[in-house]
Amino acid sequence: MKEAHSRTFHHRPLTNTDNFILASISSAISVCIMMPMDTIKTRLVVQSSSQLPPRPPSSQSFSSVVCRPPPKGIRDCAARVMEEE
Repeated sequence: MKEAHSRTFHHRPLTNTDNFILASISSAISVCIMMPMDTIKTRLVVQSSSQLPPRPPSSQSFSSVVCRPPPKGIRDCAARVMEEE
């Protein structure tokens, strides 16, 4: 990002404000990519280590809960996360 800034503003040195803005943009991009990946990783670890079906929320009865098998892999888990959330 610093290289793009340098090319855009004709090699003007970065100010504190520029550094703050670039760091904020980089952090936002990182969070948007890493949070979903961390969610998928956690689900894969938890669901593969525990074969028990999840407990239903208190407002649901056991008869209304559909027990799905654990995800088959990263893509399947990602599709389920997108579908359910």
